Amino acid sequence: MTWVPEDPSTGSSEGLDGARATLLDDGLAAGLISDSLSWTITGMRTVWSGSGVKEWCAALDAHRARVTAFAEVAGTAAEAIAWYTEEFERIQRATLTQQWLLAEVADDRSKHDRRVAEFVGPVSADQQRIWAKQSAALDHEREVSLTLIARLAEERTTAENTFTGLMQAAIPATWGATRRLAADLGISDPSIMTPHHLAAAAAAGTLGLERLFERLMTLTPEQVAEYWAILPRSVIDALIAAHPDAIGNLGGAAYADRSLANVSRLDQLLTDAQTAYDQALEHAGDPLSQAVGALAQALDRLEAAKYLADNYANGKGLGNKPPQYLISLDTTVEGVPLAAISVGDLDTATDATFFVPGMGSSVNEAEDYLRGVIELRKAVKTSAAVLWLGYRSPDVTNVLSDDHARTGGAQLGAALGGYDAMRKAAGGGAKLNVIGHSYGTTTAAYALNRGDYDVDTFTMLGSAGIPPDIGVNDLNMPPKDVYATRANWDLVAGFGQHASDRFDPEAVDWGAHVFGADGTDTLEGVTEHNAVGSNESEDDHKYLGKDTECMANIFKILQGDGEHTTGGRRFLLLPNRPRVPSEW
Repeated sequence: MTWVPEDPSTGSSEGLDGARATLLDDGLAAGLISDSLSWTITGMRTVWSGSGVKEWCAALDAHRARVTAFAEVAGTAAEAIAWYTEEFERIQRATLTQQWLLAEVADDRSKHDRRVAEFVGPVSADQQRIWAKQSAALDHEREVSLTLIARLAEERTTAENTFTGLMQAAIPATWGATRRLAADLGISDPSIMTPHHLAAAAAAGTLGLERLFERLMTLTPEQVAEYWAILPRSVIDALIAAHPDAIGNLGGAAYADRSLANVSRLDQLLTDAQTAYDQALEHAGDPLSQAVGALAQALDRLEAAKYLADNYANGKGLGNKPPQYLISLDTTVEGVPLAAISVGDLDTATDATFFVPGMGSSVNEAEDYLRGVIELRKAVKTSAAVLWLGYRSPDVTNVLSDDHARTGGAQLGAALGGYDAMRKAAGGGAKLNVIGHSYGTTTAAYALNRGDYDVDTFTMLGSAGIPPDIGVNDLNMPPKDVYATRANWDLVAGFGQHASDRFDPEAVDWGAHVFGADGTDTLEGVTEHNAVGSNESEDDHKYLGKDTECMANIFKILQGDGEHTTGGRRFLLLPNRPRVPSEW
């Protein structure tokens, strides 16, 4: 309702009361329908033993979930309306009181001025003082009321902003888009619209491509996965051609399609990177620090663009055995683009492993990291392993800060959530593993602490330390499935933990399952901090080296046999002190 600051009493709560009553009635009705559907599902499972009962009950349960969600939204929205109505009526009553007092003051002022004007005879000094005091008192009363009204106007503005926030939080953003889409398709009741309506309309040309794209951008990864599975191939191809940057990073979309979208952008990325580098060369005469920084950043981006184009443009990645997919590509950042590369088909894999590298990692180191990721994939033949380079990793100047890990944790969480949505839409049977190295363990810990992505195992290699406020019970997964190792000769990880005040996940009090990495009679030991070497011959004695005790134990973890890993050392949880072995 429109109002002006001078009068925050404007309006009526009558419409709000009506809306609240309607929502309560609708919520109650939806709740009864949800209960009825639950009883129906339970009853059918007891009397129907045919092959279709599972599918039928699942479909009915999906409808029940939507009805329940509506009931919850209606109830939350009704509560928000009730709160705002109470606030509005309080402000309105208080404003009307002050307006009445202002009217009284104005009447008293008029009477006072008339008495002064009509006074006959000489005016004494005492009389003048009395009139002055009366006038000042009236002015003061008026200012008090005006001040209170101004304060009430501020309170109404605050209440309206709070109410707007409550309603936005209560009502899914997708509802408006759903209603618009339903209207476009000629469906009078949006609640009956299914993905099949969307797919059929898209195939027939009834629904414009941009409207379909707009709709997809409002959906959760779970909803995107549901729609994507039934969209016609021609429509998917059109979406990729029109919006490759968005589709290439769309959680819930098929990873093969995301890769097609990202690969289609590589030629332009290379052209733009070359142009930016040439321009940076032209400014080589600028102040030295600026010129060197800009030139180095442009060169890093150009090298990354060349690597991606050389290895993935025009479908080159699919020619590898196993095939490689460019499943995410963020070119909006400065310098080296962020990316993720899957070794194996994530859409069909029975197991997926996300590897998160640490300090100094980027697309420009992808060739080396991929050797380790390819080894990881060998643990399960039907798996896919992802080299996740989707965050800006720290360098030596800021590796002791958690800032990059917090930001990267949010980005990794989105990636894991997208995969979780896709596998659940496909039946939910695939395993999800996360492996972090060095600062990548810090980043992954932040990600797993943020949300529950149904991660099956989390393995930490040479950890740079876990934030003190994140324990093994804060990762949204069973502690028994959290693993850690750190080679005895890995002094870099120990320094990172010590200097940053982050905790060692191998510590007794932290609670991870510790396994060995120092070597056995038949397996190599890890002798330094790196996950891989700078070439294949230098991968020996690294955490992802193919013949190391560490890699053999990782294989056991990925194969579901983590309890039989070879033992490692445990250390007391003593931040900022030397590493002290405890009893095995």
